[in-house]
Amino acid sequence: MTTPEIQNKAPQGRIKRIVREPLFQFLLVGALLFGAHGAFGGESAGRDSRVIEVPPEMIKGLRDEFLLRTGQPAAHSDLEGAVRSYVENEVLYREALRWGLDRDDPIVRRRLVQKMRFVVEDGALAQAPTREKLLAFFESDPERFERPATSSFDHVFLASDRHENLSDDAARVLAALQKNDGDWRARSDGFLWGASFEKVADGRLSEMMGEDAAALIGDLEVGAWQGPVPSPFGLHLVRVRERNAARVPEFEEARTEIYQAFLEDERESARRTAVDELIAGYEVNAEYPEMHVAELAQ
Repeated sequence: MTTPEIQNKAPQGRIKRIVREPLFQFLLVGALLFGAHGAFGGESAGRDSRVIEVPPEMIKGLRDEFLLRTGQPAAHSDLEGAVRSYVENEVLYREALRWGLDRDDPIVRRRLVQKMRFVVEDGALAQAPTREKLLAFFESDPERFERPATSSFDHVFLASDRHENLSDDAARVLAALQKNDGDWRARSDGFLWGASFEKVADGRLSEMMGEDAAALIGDLEVGAWQGPVPSPFGLHLVRVRERNAARVPEFEEARTEIYQAFLEDERESARRTAVDELIAGYEVNAEYPEMHVAELAQ
């Protein structure tokens, strides 16, 4: 199928102005050079390189994609626009290769390396692992799937920039809470992450309140209002409601994570094996400069 004909309805005066543009003349010279290169047997030239096939299967795919994207069936003009977009991309891609724009480009190089990794990893897992294989994988390193320690607690936050006598105010509020904490939320300044935490992991708590505050909260007894716990933001009066120690889950509880980890390991192993086989086909010459002890220590 040939590409839709694009009619140029620009006035003659505009065409003359375009022809006089230096950029147009530059592109015209480039096109002539490429044509001459192809006529005399250039490597990238050839009859097939000037033909763009748009098979019915591709147009059907464009039609289906349009329906999914818009919820409406594609009209003929919609398909022509989609084909035009495909043809533009294909032409620009081919011309970019002709101009050598793919050479020495770190972004293109990185993308090709990434795609090659996918190629060598593809097919690493011929069939889904059995339960027995997953169980053996889990038992070989159960700590890998350890659940972190978590804490559930409430806190009254006193912001350092809202209290002239922060320590005195914290002591006063703590004494009031220990007598009657019915209105504890009303005593708190607004805190970015809220006033109550449910089963928050120690690592996440460190990110929100700082490592020192997380460690202190982890040492508090369950049940009573305690503190103050300092953080980079101010002081916190804390009531720990529940604490769960770090633990290794049962196999069935972590089966999804185990399956994903198994796939990752299998793909990485397949990638390493395939890359090693590819490297074996090359001669690698690397000269390392002589390093002195003082340089190695830096």
